[in-house]
Amino acid sequence: MSQRKAALQFNVPRQTIRDRITGKISPDCLTTGRAPAFSLEEEARIVEHVKSMASYGYGYTRQEVTDLATDFANTIKIKPRNDEFTLRWFEGFIKRWPERRVVKSRSLEILRAKCGSVAYVEKYFASLKEVVLKYNLQDKPHFIFNVNEKGITLNHKPPNGVSGIECTTSSVTSGRSSTTTILGCGSASGFAVPPYFVFEGKK
Repeated sequence: MSQRKAALQFNVPRQTIRDRITGKISPDCLTTGRAPAFSLEEEARIVEHVKSMASYGYGYTRQEVTDLATDFANTIKIKPRNDEFTLRWFEGFIKRWPERRVVKSRSLEILRAKCGSVAYVEKYFASLKEVVLKYNLQDKPHFIFNVNEKGITLNHKPPNGVSGIECTTSSVTSGRSSTTTILGCGSASGFAVPPYFVFEGKK
């Protein structure tokens, strides 16, 4: 049956049929409205990347997935650089790929304790080797960077003070805790990026 005949017989726009035949929209998609910016294959690449990073222990946040999609769209030139996706796009993305879900991250201290085991260390280096071979980085230490962040607060925990039983000691603090993030980054070749400070924004 031709596209034209199917459109007339079932009262469906020809563009709707064409989009599903070409793969621009999944045949299983039953929602109406604006078509997704990415094709199924392009979104599948995003899903696979997010899945790979999760298997390495790094889970993207909603905003990071949205920013990742924006960068990808700019790279393949389906969106101008100043046109960014919003969290509304992310909500549609999750609906189209229900196997991807948002989960609460576990405590970093728990993760550090678990990752200290022999099995986790071996898994980490196996994953690292896989990435190094995949992108041919064996002899390119200047392409391999490690990034670490540290949060510090202006409020310090006062040490215990000695006083009489009839009074207590005081220590001056800032009143409320404000966190400043310090980002450090260095390459396997020994090159270090100057530290980057992220201060609390003003509303």
